Amino acid sequence: MIALFLVVLLSGLDAGAASNPTGGSAQALQITIFIRHGWIVDFYPDGRVHAQWGSLAGDGASLPEGTVSFDALLAAVRRLRVETKTDHGTQVAVLGAGETSTTAFYVSDDTLFRYLTASFSGKWKRDAGGTRFHELLRIHPIYADENK
Repeated sequence: MIALFLVVLLSGLDAGAASNPTGGSAQALQITIFIRHGWIVDFYPDGRVHAQWGSLAGDGASLPEGTVSFDALLAAVRRLRVETKTDHGTQVAVLGAGETSTTAFYVSDDTLFRYLTASFSGKWKRDAGGTRFHELLRIHPIYADENK
């Protein structure tokens, strides 16, 4: 079931995209996942994805518009939200329209994010001026315990 959902997320084909030609959500502007080992991955309504390790400029990379179906990912995040800390170490924040800050929460299972980030392997385009992204990705994988 996760594989099918992953296909929907990556293809950008979902009911929300059909009703909204931009593929964006009117309810949220950004979904950010924080992985315990220093990675921050942002998802945007147009399907773009940006990953950053740490906070130095140039240590990030992006994927183009249409990479992910934002509305489908948002629906999954809302279903997976839990109020207590989990062992996964993945936290998620959803920035809503009109908000300038938000609070991160845990998800009951981070398998979806593991599949998503693994599917991006070899597709990242590093930020302008950046030279370390691929080296950082090799040294510090987004999910270091990939066999979990």
